Amino acid sequence: ADLLAPLSLDEFTRDYWGKKPYATSIDMDTLQRLSERFYSGELDDVAQSCRKDDNSRHTADDIGDLQAQLEGGRRTVCLPFCFAPGAIDLKRSFIDSMGSLGHGNDIEV
Repeated sequence: ADLLAPLSLDEFTRDYWGKKPYATSIDMDTLQRLSERFYSGELDDVAQSCRKDDNSRHTADDIGDLQAQLEGGRRTVCLPFCFAPGAIDLKRSFIDSMGSLGHGNDIEV
């Protein structure tokens, strides 16, 4: 499914890329696939598939701290170096769509 729908790639590039955020809705099948590919949102599993800035894995203590921030402090959990299957899918999709337009291939999901 196209995550940019209902926009075409040309419309997205012209009107949004580098200018402003774009939000849309996705169908239930796409949502279900993304959820499954991000371990159904289980923070422990997602965090284990991510790396820190120094490329090391998150420890059990790190993941416990992230969980406490999310649940206790209602803070956003930032895991920019994610290698969950869903993150890889999104990265590949971006590169396939936007890479040929000169928009690079170094993205964070």
